[in-house]
Amino acid sequence: MLKNIEDGIFELRVSLENRISRSFYFYEFEKQIIFTHGFIKKEQKTLKNEIERAKFIRKIWRGVK
Repeated sequence: MLKNIEDGIFELRVSLENRISRSFYFYEFEKQIIFTHGFIKKEQKTLKNEIERAKFIRKIWRGVK
């Protein structure tokens, strides 16, 4: 399942037995999809620090200071 989280950060969810794996990504130029990181979600709500981590990685990727 794909979901727009916020500010151009998207989430890919994959079910693994009794857990759900989450991977964050963003779209880049020329139809590139850049995955920032993944984790096993243990709570219902997406943790804000994981979203902020994805945004930080995107800044690094784009060379923004």
